Amino acid sequence: MSKPLRPRLIWDGDCEFCRIWIEIWHKLTGDEIDYTPYQQAAADYPHIPTSEFQAAVHLISVDGTHTTGAKAVFGSLSSRRGLRWMLALYNRLPIFRVFSEAAYQNVASHRKFYLRITQFVLRK
Repeated sequence: MSKPLRPRLIWDGDCEFCRIWIEIWHKLTGDEIDYTPYQQAAADYPHIPTSEFQAAVHLISVDGTHTTGAKAVFGSLSSRRGLRWMLALYNRLPIFRVFSEAAYQNVASHRKFYLRITQFVLRK
């Protein structure tokens, strides 16, 4: 595999909730992030088990560093100047980090419920 030219956020392409939010994030970040379903990207990262891709988003940086969950979300959104504060809070405030990861895990564990909320709020 060649070295990526931009960070890659890998997500569950079978998840409708994920698809909606990836569309939103892509609108925010433009072409700064490569958003790829794990179903297409997993072969490029054989050291990451499929079960981990199914459980959380993964951000693979250009230098090869790898984050998951809330940190991956904030890392991808930080490519937009006005959204960098989220990653800064995550990195600097342990209570924000703990809350963010707990919230991420709650959403990831209840995607169908949060899909309904998202669809209601966005009228999709």
